[in-house]
Amino acid sequence: MSKRIIVLCLGLVFLVSSYAFAEEKIGYVNTIKVIQEYNKAKKYNDLLEKKEEEINKEVETKRQEAAEKIEKMRSKFSLLDEEKKKEEQEKMIQEERKYQGFLYEKRADLMKQQDEYRREVSEDIMNEIEDYAKKNKYSFILERAALLYAIDENNVTDKIINELNKKKR
Repeated sequence: MSKRIIVLCLGLVFLVSSYAFAEEKIGYVNTIKVIQEYNKAKKYNDLLEKKEEEINKEVETKRQEAAEKIEKMRSKFSLLDEEKKKEEQEKMIQEERKYQGFLYEKRADLMKQQDEYRREVSEDIMNEIEDYAKKNKYSFILERAALLYAIDENNVTDKIINELNKKKR
């Protein structure tokens, strides 16, 4: 008798759980691929590369200017008395600090721009995934990297990419 009740309860649990899972629609997305193929992200990457090239040119020019000034100071150094040597050493240190400050400022500007672009692209992608899930009645859309196994028919990556690239953001 108790075996029948256990079997009946297990059957009931199985029936209820299979019905519950039949209602769930689950998809997954490869966000790395989305970022790589999202036109806006590509555009921002190109802009950042150009800005980095410009910064590198500016930094190299400033480095050369600072090196020339320091070299001129060093060439006069042996002819100076102790007091003047200290003054020239201080000028060399100031010149180096000025260059380092310029370098830091330019790198910080680039990083700030990069962060802004990343945040904007991430928001676009997350909003699109959410819109797509709601529109197509998905209960869950998961990140592909977190899954050990998934069937291809649940992959919505290309659909998300297409939707993102259709929209002018």
